Amino acid sequence: MRVSKHLDVDQYDDVNVVHLRTSEPMEHQRLTELHTELVGFARNVGDNTVVLDFGDVEFCPTSIINSVVTAQREIRQSGGDLKLAGMASPVHQAFQILKLIGNVFEVYPTVEAAREALESVNLHADAEEDGNTSTDQDHPLDAGS
Repeated sequence: MRVSKHLDVDQYDDVNVVHLRTSEPMEHQRLTELHTELVGFARNVGDNTVVLDFGDVEFCPTSIINSVVTAQREIRQSGGDLKLAGMASPVHQAFQILKLIGNVFEVYPTVEAAREALESVNLHADAEEDGNTSTDQDHPLDAGS
């Protein structure tokens, strides 16, 4: 679903997948619009996790990176989290040069990989909240009792 000029959002339970829509070259006005849209979305997302999809981004100026860092701060202040996915090599390198990968952001090769990792973490966290770190599937003999 398109929510703005530069963002499309798909919602899956408590995970929002935000697809960045950029065009080349992005002049100052468009970069400013993207920043406003992304940070505005981040302020309103609540405590959900956001996966930011870079699949359509081939070039990443530092202003986009600054926007992503600002969005992450807004999302975390609300109790959510931001993961990155689908980066082309030049975009990945830009984040890597700035030492943001692993230190600031978790990056996944695809949106699907990010969603799977988040689902796995959520299942584990739900089991721990219930006081049970295993599932019935882990112990098939318990299913019949």
